[in-house]
Amino acid sequence: MKKTLFFLLILFGVLRAQEINFGILVETSAYLTKSYFDNNYGSKTDIYPFSVFASLSIENEESFVRSEAGIVFAGENFSGFEFGIFYFQNILNRKIYIGSGFNAHYNWGEGHGIGGSKTIFNDLFFQIPIILNFKTTGKIDFLISTVLPLSTNYGYLNVYDENKLKYDKYNIKLNGILKIGMLIKL
Repeated sequence: MKKTLFFLLILFGVLRAQEINFGILVETSAYLTKSYFDNNYGSKTDIYPFSVFASLSIENEESFVRSEAGIVFAGENFSGFEFGIFYFQNILNRKIYIGSGFNAHYNWGEGHGIGGSKTIFNDLFFQIPIILNFKTTGKIDFLISTVLPLSTNYGYLNVYDENKLKYDKYNIKLNGILKIGMLIKL
């Protein structure tokens, strides 16, 4: 804990913060998955309309650091708590910033039967987001991001094959997440 606080103090000092902002971030996400569905193992995209985060940013005109903590509502497979810290750098007229950082997602998924037994790992998963942050003249920012999971296997599904008279195991994989969001600064 002391090392983390020391790191943040150094980072904030380097930024020469001019402004501290608190806010609420609301996001819509598209999860790019590979799993067993409709009697096939393949890729699909699931849209989840709502996740909410509390945000704290320390900003100057050229760059800023933002931390976020909140709840992801992404169905039974990917819902959970998230915490992230990100660094953003100005790329166009102090209106568009590009950022990246580190996201930790604690999955609270649960298993149940869908033509077999389903297991979603209740575990901590780490992700690397790449974010475009569009600043407006007011207290609203718009964000577009892609999230790359460091571990793609989130669980598995045992499906009974009547021809083989046995269960086959299919991994539930998360290949990536696309997000759009709105940050309202308080």
